[in-house]
Amino acid sequence: MHYRLTDEQRNNLKYKLLGTCMSIEKGLEEIDADHISEDTAMDQMLDVNVEYCLGCHWWFESGELEFNHRDEPDCNDCL
Repeated sequence: MHYRLTDEQRNNLKYKLLGTCMSIEKGLEEIDADHISEDTAMDQMLDVNVEYCLGCHWWFESGELEFNHRDEPDCNDCL
C-alpha cells in the first residue's frame, strides 16, 4: 500500500523542515510519520512549495531557490 501524508502531517513537516538542514527521514520521525516513504514525502513537500538546496541541504520555500548551471535548485549562498 502506498501511504501519503495527511494535510495536517504535510503542514507539520513543512514547518519542521523550513530553515533547517534536517533530513526528511528525521522530520518524518518527529511528526510520527516514519511509515511514509522519503520519496513520497519529498514529492508532497513540493506540493506546498518547500524544497531543499542541493548544495547545503537547507530547506527553503521553493521561490527562494534558483537553478544552477546543472539545472538543480540552489540557494543564493551556494550559487
